[in-house]
Amino acid sequence: MALAQSAGDRRLQGQAVNQLGEAYTSLGDPARALAQYQEALKLLQAAGDRRASAQAIGNIAQVYSSTGRRDEAREQYGRALEEFRAIGDRSSTAKMLYGIARVERDSGNLEEARRQMEAALAGFEEVRTLAGGGESRASYFALNQEAYHFYIDLLMRFDRLHPGQGYDTLALEASERARARSLLDMLAESRAGLREGADPELLVRERATQQLLSAKSERLMQVSGRSGGEAQAAALKDEIGRLETDYEEIEQSIRTKSPRYAALTQPRPATFAEIQRDVLDEGTLLLEYSLGEERSYLWAVDRTSNSAYELPGRASIEEAVRTVDNLVTARGMSPRGELPKERIARIARADAELSGALARLSALVLGPAASRLRDRRLAIVADGALQGLPFAMLPEPGSQGRTDDRLSSSVKPAGEPLVAGHEIVQLPSASVAAQLRRESAGRPPAPNLVAVFADPVFGAADPRMRGAGPPPVAPPVSKKEDETRILEHLADASPASGDERRITVARLPYTRQEADAILKVAGSGRNLEALDFRASRAMALSPDLSRYRYVHFATHGYLDTERPGLSALVLSMVDERSQSEDGFLRVNDIYNLRLQADLVVLSACQTGLGKEVKGEGLMGLTRAFLYAGAPRVVVSLWNVNDRATADLMAAFYRAMLRGGKTPSAALREAQLAIRKQKRWESPYYWAAFVQHGEWK
Repeated sequence: MALAQSAGDRRLQGQAVNQLGEAYTSLGDPARALAQYQEALKLLQAAGDRRASAQAIGNIAQVYSSTGRRDEAREQYGRALEEFRAIGDRSSTAKMLYGIARVERDSGNLEEARRQMEAALAGFEEVRTLAGGGESRASYFALNQEAYHFYIDLLMRFDRLHPGQGYDTLALEASERARARSLLDMLAESRAGLREGADPELLVRERATQQLLSAKSERLMQVSGRSGGEAQAAALKDEIGRLETDYEEIEQSIRTKSPRYAALTQPRPATFAEIQRDVLDEGTLLLEYSLGEERSYLWAVDRTSNSAYELPGRASIEEAVRTVDNLVTARGMSPRGELPKERIARIARADAELSGALARLSALVLGPAASRLRDRRLAIVADGALQGLPFAMLPEPGSQGRTDDRLSSSVKPAGEPLVAGHEIVQLPSASVAAQLRRESAGRPPAPNLVAVFADPVFGAADPRMRGAGPPPVAPPVSKKEDETRILEHLADASPASGDERRITVARLPYTRQEADAILKVAGSGRNLEALDFRASRAMALSPDLSRYRYVHFATHGYLDTERPGLSALVLSMVDERSQSEDGFLRVNDIYNLRLQADLVVLSACQTGLGKEVKGEGLMGLTRAFLYAGAPRVVVSLWNVNDRATADLMAAFYRAMLRGGKTPSAALREAQLAIRKQKRWESPYYWAAFVQHGEWK
């Protein structure tokens, strides 16, 4: 503001004062915020900035609304609405309609609030379609998720006032409108052949940008955590951000310049009737969650009915999920300097608390719908922190009716986990499930059976490198029971490396046993055994991969929750000639695959996680493989144990390839089998893997 004053720029002064008002709003000081907004309005009107003036009026209205001055709020929202309509700002117009809807709701005018809210959502939807590529649409949608939660809550108020009139069904449809919309768009685009006939120059730019992204991200991994490397890491993050923006713009140009783009119809979310008819079958119950600030909701839907339940607000549920996650994953933690006795004691304390924590969480998120579960398959559309929760480990809930923020002290003790009585799959949304089913319907099966990537070569110390003799039939296995498949920022800090840090990645001995067991079950048919140096990024990107029905990766996973496009599976980092090569199969690489696989399995750590984007869910590897053509993806939700995972996957493929079970049924059978073994009975060892997508 001081700089703007010295320059005599009223417009910039007004904008600075307006931002001061926003700061006071965030600090919970509405009186000072209002004074700043009113001062900003004078400056901006004097400067002739209509759009910024309208924003200041909207901010004034928001303060009036939050302090109960509803008539004044309604008047100011109306003024701002007229201005935004006059200058053609559709996004801000929708926000003002949303503000008016909140005022009408608080005034008890529910019908008017609903009318204004439906107009607001129509505006948000219109702007979303014009927002550019998938990332831009997702970002815009995330900014307006609060409006969808408000609308859902409004419809559920109508449901309480007018039970049996179908408002709970409308609320479920609103929930579908609020989630995974850019993924739904991308799935439709991926099958439309938009890249056919693409401008060659754009394709060259795309490849060059992708190569730069790979190089910069690998360099970022090398300098992260290095003493004195903070400035270099920050500069690299800025470069990567600019490259990601360039990449998205190139991708959008490829789409929009495609001859087929104009004919592509934007997919719409499924209606309630379509969910019942096209998604659900007799044995499946849909559980869809929507977490709101004050109240959350759960819908339990089958082929003939819909039940809606009110749950506590987001904070209560997410705290309970965090507690369970911390207790379950205590076994996978290795605090620096921890002694064996200390580790044993820490795990014992976590195990002692886990049973009660699981029971409380089950009561919280499943208890109200307990009577609906019976022995059915559960298709779960999670929200917020629930997306990182494997429901399989929750105990079967008792029928406890509705719940609230005050958990009953009489919660039943944890019994058999949910997986004992149910197949469980997770979905980005019911609409995405319908789209996946449409896209895979009638698709001929891939001609070959299994492609397995396992036991890659990560560095010069590996005995398989040239000159170290022939590779062993099987690597020596570690006696450590707690080795996991997560790639962290490990580095060689030896003096010989100078101030450079190079990535060092531990070999995973049990991934080879896992591959051997899978290929043995698969038999002598046409399979791909990509082990050792062949477990490479180049092999994974080969068009030949589209010829396999099951694609399995057993290796390290790398999770980047800040930049999900850089999350990766880690494959061989050197070739037979001892030359370094890019071993990271990143999300952006996977988006360019064209698979015919029925199933992709990511047998590595945290492959089901990613950056949470409100309304879109977790952006990462799962989403990328669904886009690439796989209707089913099995992923992990925490740092999985190397040895237990090998046993689990062997049982999983036996149940599929010899037992003839569907992937979701086979995963359930494998988890139950592993759980019966005393050393693997903790949920940490068997519950991490979940299936996303189609269950038929």
